[in-house]
This record gives sequence, structure tokens and C-alpha cells, in this order.
Amino acid sequence: MAYTDEPMGMGGRVIERSVAVPTVDYHDRVRWGPVFAGLVVALSSQLVLSALGAAIGLTTIAGSGAPRSDAPDVGSAVGIWSIISLLISLFWAVGLPQELADR
Repeated sequence: MAYTDEPMGMGGRVIERSVAVPTVDYHDRVRWGPVFAGLVVALSSQLVLSALGAAIGLTTIAGSGAPRSDAPDVGSAVGIWSIISLLISLFWAVGLPQELADR
């Protein structure tokens, strides 16, 4: 509320001036482009690494000369490679959106 410099004998009016309130534009905190890019990178790198692990594993089994392979050894090797390839693909999927969001 602001008062005028007029003396009280002039009616004693109080003039209230309006104040402009600044508005803030809405900006989304999440950029969805890098999120979807990270999803695509995670899925595609997991697919490529799984295919690479299968190719190396099948080549190793085929080159061993044995008619049959030991199933527990193959199962543990597949489990270990699955965990390693999952961690690699998730690392890539997290790193890419960070780089894209900074630009």
C-alpha cells in the first residue's frame, strides 16, 4: 500500500498501486529424449553382448572336441557372463543420457 504526498485536507485518499508479479515459465526437470536414448542403448547393448557371449561360448564348446559338455560348468559361465554383460550395458545406458542431457 502506498500513500500519496497529498495533504489530509484533500479527502484523505489512499492510493494503492498495483505491483507487477514476475511469472516463472514452467520447465520440465526431466528431458525425456535422453531417457529413451538410454533405454534403447541398454536394450541394444544387452542384446549385442548376449549374442557375443553366446558366440564365444558355442565356439568354445564346438572347438573342445568333446561330444558333450559338462552342463554345470556351462550354466555357471552363462550366469557369470549374463551378470557382467548386464552391468556393462547398464553402465553405458546411464552414461549416455548424462552426456546428452548436458548438451
